[in-house]
Amino acid sequence: MAATARSAFPNPWRYAGSSYPYFRVIVFLLLSLITQTAPAQDRITGRALFEDATAAMDFQQVQSQTFIPFSNILSGGYGRSVLWVRLHIEPETGDADEPLILRIRPGYLDEVGLYDPRYQSLGNQVTGDNLPGSADAYRSLNNNLVIPQDDQPREIWLRVASTSSRLLQVQALSGPETLRLDRQQEMLYSLFLAFLALLSLWGASHWLIRPDRLLLLFTLKQTVGLIYMVGYLGYAREFWPDGLTAITPGQFTDWTLPLYTLLGCLFDYHLLRSFHANALGLKLLLVLAAGLVFEYALLLFDQSQQAFMLNGGVVLIGVCLTLLLALTTPNPEKLAPGNRLPLSRRAIILLYSAIFLGFMTSVLPLLGLTQASFLVFDGFLIYSLVSGLAMLLMMIRRMRESERQLTAAEAARECAERRAEAELEQRQEQAQFLTMLTHELKTPLAVVRMVLGAKTLTDDMKDEAERSIRDMNHIVQRCMQVERLNDQDVPGQRLACCLAEELADIIRHTTQAHRVDLLSEAPPTILETDPLLLRLIVANLIDNACKYSPTDSTITVRLGAPVGLDPNRFSIRVANLPGKAGWPDPDQVFQKYYRHPRAHEYTGSGLGLFLSARLAKQLGGELRYCPTAQEVVFELCFRSEQG
Repeated sequence: MAATARSAFPNPWRYAGSSYPYFRVIVFLLLSLITQTAPAQDRITGRALFEDATAAMDFQQVQSQTFIPFSNILSGGYGRSVLWVRLHIEPETGDADEPLILRIRPGYLDEVGLYDPRYQSLGNQVTGDNLPGSADAYRSLNNNLVIPQDDQPREIWLRVASTSSRLLQVQALSGPETLRLDRQQEMLYSLFLAFLALLSLWGASHWLIRPDRLLLLFTLKQTVGLIYMVGYLGYAREFWPDGLTAITPGQFTDWTLPLYTLLGCLFDYHLLRSFHANALGLKLLLVLAAGLVFEYALLLFDQSQQAFMLNGGVVLIGVCLTLLLALTTPNPEKLAPGNRLPLSRRAIILLYSAIFLGFMTSVLPLLGLTQASFLVFDGFLIYSLVSGLAMLLMMIRRMRESERQLTAAEAARECAERRAEAELEQRQEQAQFLTMLTHELKTPLAVVRMVLGAKTLTDDMKDEAERSIRDMNHIVQRCMQVERLNDQDVPGQRLACCLAEELADIIRHTTQAHRVDLLSEAPPTILETDPLLLRLIVANLIDNACKYSPTDSTITVRLGAPVGLDPNRFSIRVANLPGKAGWPDPDQVFQKYYRHPRAHEYTGSGLGLFLSARLAKQLGGELRYCPTAQEVVFELCFRSEQG
């Protein structure tokens, strides 16, 4: 029941032909053998049937009964009666030179005895699924009986007793014709079994790589189906050891059938559930699967016929139910993005329509409800071949869709992790900022509180309070500048300016201008740059140098000549002697909120150098820390077009 229709896909060979070319070869060979088999010259010209309800009549009693003619294939269904088949044989010229072979299909009939009055063969030749293949005078995958040659028409009888479906086709053929048909049949069946084996291996290998319940059920169903087909097609009987008498080839096949059907029901249940089929119908499908357990109980108590009838009924109801369930599946486009499926509703309906049509041609004749056609034997192989391939293609598409969904889920997970990391980093930065702000504002706030609480206010105290307020204002301004920089809101403009004059003006407006020396090694030059950003960078470097150097030391600002042969390349070096705070850490000096442990006695934000380095990049330059043996040196290198 668990198979798909090849018509459900626009171009199935795009998958099987490219990735799995051997499937295309097998399908081509199987279809070629089935469609190109030449008809053999059958010597049987008349067939008639009598059903012995008592199963106790002997040959003498049967001969006087009324026989009912039937066509080429008998569909006797299930029953306890013994079937007697009368065959009229019309020999061909030359048949007297060699025996004829009665080629009896299918191979799972329990027992077929030969009654040939002319040659006194009255039930002493028997073939069937309950006997090893070595019991036949002529061995093949079918049941075979050999009758003597004769040049006159005659009638022979077959006694058919079987607990399985009494489906019967008998041909009387010459030895070479039988051998030709059997070789074609063996090649056809071996390729078919190879195809089933490849499906099982494909499913097992992919399940080992990526375990999946539906893929596991597919693999188990195909594997058990392969084992069942070994018996159904006659290989078990042909290669059954003569010494193994505890179980017959027929019993081996009988005990495999319920498990094959059960796995098919479970596979269909999980497949249709993944397509959101009707919940009540899915429960009914599980009830059918549970009913197959009783089939084993019937087999255990030697009620084979009832077991086979139960299996046939389950299959008949199951194929109808799965088609109805397929009709209840919603269109995948209407589902939520996370529930999208690899097949459309139309495809899943076509899939189970093919299952329905394929099984009806096999199940109904087995139950004796319709007359069997030539498709009842090899047609089942065509159906299994096409449906198995279609199921493979569906599983491939399902796996690719699952991989796509897993990739999307992995990308979403990584994106969520990045967002979480960014949020964590932001929270850590906010905590670091609050820690910095709390620590750095504590001292100036204490000074202001002390001044405000003093009974007598001196000039020194006023100066101290104003300096503390300036320090707090400086911290707030730095925070605002960094925030604007993060928001890409720092204004920028290109103006012509003289670099030496800009530096001199910056120095004049510093709080300790008397400590700063300006040295110029470059000729006066008009440059295109952003004077506001340049002032922010240089003023911050000078303020840092004044703050963290000895109070009586000199700060040197040096305007460097063009570097190399590029006349537009300049550098500004700000150098100072190290003070109590010591030397900055070269690995952390430009990090946000970084301050040397001994620098905390000075009010600061840890944002100045971070801000200056970012602004330098915005100017198209670079701020570097390049100390000498005696001095702390920061160098601003940039390139600006001449005006």
